[in-house]
Amino acid sequence: RHAYDTKRAARKDKAGGTKLRIVDDGRTGVQVQGLEDVLVTDEQEVFGHVSKALLKRQVAETKCNDFSSRSHAIFTMTIHLKEMTASGEEEMRVGRLHLVDLAGSENIGRSGAKDGRAREAGNINQSLLVLGRVISALV
Repeated sequence: RHAYDTKRAARKDKAGGTKLRIVDDGRTGVQVQGLEDVLVTDEQEVFGHVSKALLKRQVAETKCNDFSSRSHAIFTMTIHLKEMTASGEEEMRVGRLHLVDLAGSENIGRSGAKDGRAREAGNINQSLLVLGRVISALV
C-alpha cells in the first residue's frame, strides 16, 4: 500500500508524487514511513505543529470555493496520561485523536476547472471514491 506526498522532492514516481510506504507492523498499528513524529509536552507545542502543517496545506480558488483544499491531510495526536489509582498504582491511559482535512470534491463543470486543475479535480474525486469504499468496508 502506498500514499503520495506531492510536497517532497525525493523518489518521484510517474504521477509526479513521492511514494510513501504504508506498513502495519502489528505492534504500533498502521504507519506511514518517512512522516514526522514529534513529542510535545504542552498545548503551545501542539498548536505550533498544527500551524506549521496548515502552511503546507494546498488550496486553490474555484468558482465554488475561494480556498478549496487540493490535498488530503491527516494530523494524529496520541495522548499519554499517567494517573495514580486509588490503590497507589501508576496507570497509563492512551488516547488518539485524528484530524482529517479532505481535498474538496467539486463538479468539474460548476467549478470552472480546466486542464491541469480539471485533472487534479478528477484525481481528488477518484481518491474520495476509494476512501468511501474503504469506509464502507469498515462499517
